[in-house]
Amino acid sequence: MEKGKERLNDALDKIKALCEPVHPQSFEKLKVFFCGNIFNPDDLKATEEKRVKLYKYTVSLIRAYADIANEMAEAGYSESERIKIKEEVVFFTNLRDEIEKHSNDFIDLKQFEPAMRHLIDTYIRAEETETILADQTLLELFVSDPEKLKKNLPKSLKNEESMAEAMTHNLRKTIIERRPTNPMYFDRMSKILEQLVQDLKNENITKKEFFEQLREYATKFVKPDRDPDNEYPKRINTPGKQALYDNLGQDEELTLAAEEAIELNKQADFRENTLKERKIKNALRKVLPKGTDIDAIFNIIKEQSEY
Repeated sequence: MEKGKERLNDALDKIKALCEPVHPQSFEKLKVFFCGNIFNPDDLKATEEKRVKLYKYTVSLIRAYADIANEMAEAGYSESERIKIKEEVVFFTNLRDEIEKHSNDFIDLKQFEPAMRHLIDTYIRAEETETILADQTLLELFVSDPEKLKKNLPKSLKNEESMAEAMTHNLRKTIIERRPTNPMYFDRMSKILEQLVQDLKNENITKKEFFEQLREYATKFVKPDRDPDNEYPKRINTPGKQALYDNLGQDEELTLAAEEAIELNKQADFRENTLKERKIKNALRKVLPKGTDIDAIFNIIKEQSEY
């Protein structure tokens, strides 16, 4: 019982110390502290370490609380202390949920959610959200049905302005994660997004217009076939070919030559195998113009599931 109380007190102290720089500790201010400002595209990456600590500390807090939740009185906590501690655990649990969704981190943690959700439902019963995601991401719901998306977001993210901020962070992280598959395309998409955010900052568009334009922009990620600026020649008909096409100056013949070289020279399990990688690179050197960054093209190839 003493060890359980010690673990709970330590867990509370850690997470409170992490959030201590924020005054007052509202969800709005904590969102900026853990995710940054949407007007600064580097903030999400810069604040990543703090978010990781928040997630780890919250998991420790939930487990420590669940361990002695039914025996708080026996552990020596007064009634007022028990009430306050439960309120704090609920607050930080909801904060974690909000920050995960706001930053698009929650997808990476899905495998841990069932057991943690059981503890939350049993001992904490924090703010509930209707689990409707299934195989859909927040971005997919944002595009297809924003009203339905609201049902899966914490209260403070349900209005259009907060939802747009959350989706901006989601899009930025998606760009970072998917950029290795097609650097030229995602660099272009990044510039478009940042121009849209800058238009909002400069008040060239209203918050309502930003919300609608952001949805239209997100559609290009969720349904790329609806992107009028993303039309490829008929023979450039797979993600791998399209990535090569975008990064080889949109030269159709050059792309098909590179594709043929890859198919003729790739061997099973070629990734991270020096000899097998070298065979593909040498084949590419024979068909691509002198001065082409072969390593960069090869890195794109490695990211394609079709090769």
